[in-house]
Amino acid sequence: MFARVISKPSPDTVCLDCGYKALASEGALTERVDFLGQPEYEIISESEEHLLLSMKGNTLIPGDHIIGVPYHIGRTNHLYDQCAVVSDGKFTGYWSILARSRRFNV
Repeated sequence: MFARVISKPSPDTVCLDCGYKALASEGALTERVDFLGQPEYEIISESEEHLLLSMKGNTLIPGDHIIGVPYHIGRTNHLYDQCAVVSDGKFTGYWSILARSRRFNV
């Protein structure tokens, strides 16, 4: 998952452009996503399109991007036609989301 810092309400708080639409919301806040390369953070809250993090001593600014690995995507993967594939830190292409083309036959 690719998220962008959209605001920094305080020196130790960042708001990301990912929420329920990008991360499944079941389970504890501590079990939503693992942000790679971000050693100390705490999820404060999650809304439909935003995730608020407490990150002491962070140097992130609005516009910066971070990569996260969601714990669960079952409720969100059908919302997108494709997902970007990153391998060894490099973009390698796209995978089609087959759940988007599901059809019920009667």
